[in-house]
Amino acid sequence: MNKGITLVELMVAIGILMIIFAIGMLMFGRMERDSEIDEIASEIKATLQKSQALCLNNIPSGVYFETDKYTLFYGSSYNANNPKNEIYNLPGTIRLTDIHLPSPPLTNSVTFDKITGYITNYADPTNLTIRATSGRQKIMTLNKFGTIEI
Repeated sequence: MNKGITLVELMVAIGILMIIFAIGMLMFGRMERDSEIDEIASEIKATLQKSQALCLNNIPSGVYFETDKYTLFYGSSYNANNPKNEIYNLPGTIRLTDIHLPSPPLTNSVTFDKITGYITNYADPTNLTIRATSGRQKIMTLNKFGTIEI
């Protein structure tokens, strides 16, 4: 009776461990991609809330959206040349699509009323889609009161 393991048994055990490791790495990669879109959605929501708070404190501002970035702008309307603008570039794997926002003539911006904090020129629907290249997406909806739902 031998007391030990054969080379075949060792190779089978190593093969099983490699399969388990590969599955774990795939799951970790997916969790990382999912957390990235959640993080971007939270950052956009925080930027919109910051703009709303600034407006309520009599500092005109808003948020302007493009497919690959969004900008917190100061003033009653978006001016790309304003040095105070805070530009937030999105990672290459995230895009903003289906942007339906109310503030004419720039339909890609949101501004808030300085007294109520409500969205100015509100029109339904007011939303945008945050889409990852992996196919995962989050829809951000704003109601007329300036409440943001993800």
